[in-house]
Amino acid sequence: MMNHFTKEEKLKICFLQMGNKFQLPMDMIILLYKYKIKSEEEDLNKIRMEYKNLINMLCLISKGNNTKGWLENWNSNYTTYIQGNCNFSKDDIFNYLVPDKRNCEWVIKNSQLSYRKPLRTIDDYPNFMDKRQRLITEIKIMGKENYLNDYEISRNRNITVCCPIKKKIKYINTSSWLEIECDYINYIEAAEDEKEEFRIYVDNSGDGLFF
Repeated sequence: MMNHFTKEEKLKICFLQMGNKFQLPMDMIILLYKYKIKSEEEDLNKIRMEYKNLINMLCLISKGNNTKGWLENWNSNYTTYIQGNCNFSKDDIFNYLVPDKRNCEWVIKNSQLSYRKPLRTIDDYPNFMDKRQRLITEIKIMGKENYLNDYEISRNRNITVCCPIKKKIKYINTSSWLEIECDYINYIEAAEDEKEEFRIYVDNSGDGLFF
């Protein structure tokens, strides 16, 4: 029977059952329920703020240091802010570096780590100077609207739909990075009336094919 209820409804039922068992008044049950929800939301907000601060620090403060010392540099920055009484889970430490009404998406897009572009010849193809450069590029590729696509069958016809996140990850993990990035740059730089031919269809094995 419980399988037909949402997670929130199941939680409310549990609180009602607990109230009946211990003969608690309804006002007390409601108070306990609201306290639990508030406590969980506060914990989630702390996690969100900590990750936001880490992303901002890595993207806006480290400025793409070399691979050899990136971990040491990250640890040094983190320690400096902690010793300066900054609370990563409470304080919006790097808010002054981010324009109003902007979020982590803007930070990633405008990071020093995202400025590298590939050359189009294999012999001269540059390596990443920082491990996070590739990670940020992967995020941009997976998040680009209408770029990675999938098909669904409807009334015996193939309908183009947004590629599921699991397929996008499989495409990133299994395909040649040189092809992935060059194909993406070709799509970005194509004129609007030419973008259609540079869109990628991802099959079940993770291979990317042009439309």
